[in-house]
Amino acid sequence: MFHAITDENEHAHIKAHDKITNSDNIEIYPFFGNFEHLAPYMYTIPIDKKVQVQKHPFEEMFYVIKGCVKFHIDKHEFIAEAGDALQAKKDIAHFLENCGDKPAVILAVKGSK
Repeated sequence: MFHAITDENEHAHIKAHDKITNSDNIEIYPFFGNFEHLAPYMYTIPIDKKVQVQKHPFEEMFYVIKGCVKFHIDKHEFIAEAGDALQAKKDIAHFLENCGDKPAVILAVKGSK
């Protein structure tokens, strides 16, 4: 089950267990929105390092592959672990940092409608 985003400036944090259903049918859900153009990036973040504050004219979805990452999106802070996904809406300041004791790996997908 995915969380609905009702406010244009609201952000989502989806924990891994929230993406899993117990159905006998194959179920496919989009992460966040429908996009015409997508650009994936892989980030490896060493221990005690952070990605500087960014603000883009497009939306960005993050999927944590490995480790623990603290996301700062606008005035919100989220701790995400492997399997969690987060979204930063366009023109909203955000940055992330490794909050674990091992390197973290995330997949960032930038998208425009």
